[in-house]
Amino acid sequence: MHYFSLPLACLLLLATLVYTPGLSGDFVFDDEANILLNEQLLITELTPSALKQAAYSMSSGPLMRPISYLTLALNHSFTGLAPLYFKLTNLLIHLLNGLAIFWLSGQLLKAYRRHHQPALTLRHTHWISLATSAFWLLHPLGLTSVLYIVQRMNSLSTLFVLLGLATYCWGRNRQDEGRPGALLLVASVLVFTPLAAFSKENGALLPFFLLIVEATLFRFAMPAPSAKRWLLIFFAVIAVAPAFTVFGYLLTHIDWLLGGYSGRDFTLSERLLTQARVVWFYLTMIVAPNISQLGLFHDDIPLSTGLLSPPTTGFAIAGLLGLLGIAGWAYRRAPLLSFGLLFFLVGHSMESSIFALEMVHEHRNYLPMFGILLPMAYYLLHPTLPEHTRKARIALSILFIAMLSITTAMRASDWGNPIQFSVTEARNHPDSARSQYRLGLTYWQLMEWQPENAEIYAAQAREHFELSRSANPNNSSGLFALLMFDAQTGNAVNPEQLHELETLLRSRPFLSNSAHHLRDINQCQTEDRCQFTAQQINGIFDAALANPTLRGTTRAKVLAEAMIVALVLGDIGRALVKGREAIQADPNDPQHRLNYSSVLIQTGQLGQARNMLQGLVDKGVKPFLHHRLVAQLQALATAEGKAGGPTQSHSTTTY
Repeated sequence: MHYFSLPLACLLLLATLVYTPGLSGDFVFDDEANILLNEQLLITELTPSALKQAAYSMSSGPLMRPISYLTLALNHSFTGLAPLYFKLTNLLIHLLNGLAIFWLSGQLLKAYRRHHQPALTLRHTHWISLATSAFWLLHPLGLTSVLYIVQRMNSLSTLFVLLGLATYCWGRNRQDEGRPGALLLVASVLVFTPLAAFSKENGALLPFFLLIVEATLFRFAMPAPSAKRWLLIFFAVIAVAPAFTVFGYLLTHIDWLLGGYSGRDFTLSERLLTQARVVWFYLTMIVAPNISQLGLFHDDIPLSTGLLSPPTTGFAIAGLLGLLGIAGWAYRRAPLLSFGLLFFLVGHSMESSIFALEMVHEHRNYLPMFGILLPMAYYLLHPTLPEHTRKARIALSILFIAMLSITTAMRASDWGNPIQFSVTEARNHPDSARSQYRLGLTYWQLMEWQPENAEIYAAQAREHFELSRSANPNNSSGLFALLMFDAQTGNAVNPEQLHELETLLRSRPFLSNSAHHLRDINQCQTEDRCQFTAQQINGIFDAALANPTLRGTTRAKVLAEAMIVALVLGDIGRALVKGREAIQADPNDPQHRLNYSSVLIQTGQLGQARNMLQGLVDKGVKPFLHHRLVAQLQALATAEGKAGGPTQSHSTTTY
């Protein structure tokens, strides 16, 4: 094994060099909401309360992903908001995952050698493990889990899943050798499943990956019948029972499942049909990655609305069934291939199934592609294949590694240059509304950075906003950008575009990006950079608030923005109404009460303001809100002093 320390070190160095050009890039897409605008994450002290606040700062999933957010908070605490250090941390996790892939591959091949292929030598297993690790570390599909900072959630979850799998295989191999291993089996589940799931929810798939490993490679082979019964009970508890529980929950909570689609521009059936094609896209990119088809955004992939719309839908579904058939056929004849196909399919069982997630993201392949790459490495370096093909197979492996390295390095270079990144994304995905919108924003920024070329960049910005608008009529980004662009550059707001936006906000499913754009348009108006009339901006917010799919916390946030706009416009009555409605929409968020109490103080309703602030004092607020609460109490005390003293019988509260 120690003979492979140098090649493994060289591989890690190569991976570092490949990714280095991308480390200079910026925050992108969801990084803004999850990091830059996440006040609770941006802690300045490492106290238990601050760390807990950061860990549970966002509800990105049902488990809230506290481990991932905690690491992001620690990054900020030690290095500020410089994206370089966030990306360096991500790269370190990626390298650790590469080592875990090497360890896991060795453990799996050790079991394969004992139970299925005695021709494998220890040296063979090490070379195949090294090749698998190289394929995985250098594959361009792994890039977004490294350079897209918020996808640390994905890479951290993968790390714990890989360690759990390797620990389980280590324990089972020890049992096959007649040594104790039961504690390692238990630890693989009890330790690593929570760590993986609390980094990202698909870490909960670890027990099902373990079941695949056991069923295809170890085959429940135990030295004694009692030990085999124990193993069967073990999997009944960790995999079979949870699967039936989840299935039963979904059957009895169909409304909850379907409710997730109220904020999507596709239905459950459309998602399932489309995912068949998406999974084949993933599989194609794993085996033969094409840099022109890769990208941050894949909203240019058309929806499947029927088995023949588009025609490839039916073929894709038949192909997936065929893969399951091959996995069954290979169970006896080629167990490693059976393992790999099942691993890949189960790896996509959560994010490519019934849940109302976005259609396509490359980072979803970060772990599942291991199921394809391990068999590829095995058959390329298979010891029992004809000897006269050995050199050709080794050369093909080296060529594949070189191709992966070059592709990933080229992508990393694009990601390291924000302007080049936007241009490349839009060029490779001309029908992507998001890519065109991002490039439009880039040209808008260039207008400010290079005023001598402002006219040229203005035309290019407008062109790409128009392309974004036409690429997806249900995506509001292009329309918002066009309206804000005119309002900020002194042009008259286009009434047709304004009407189109209001109609879209009122009648189509309310998408998350619309809430972000409403915040942006509010900030633009508040900072006096945009010149919307009261009728125009209130019309935009009223259209959004009339949308029946705008509910819960998102509705409360939009109402809060509408309240702020009303204050800027001097419409105190409207501000009070929207502030009350925000509290009603999300009564558990103290920020809405703080916002509303500020308006109450401004309008002289000091008694109501004191009652509301006293309620927050009694209940307590998170550390990041302390300064706001203190400021509100001080403002209230000042207002009460001018009015002749506290409006309540008790004295001013200190906090």
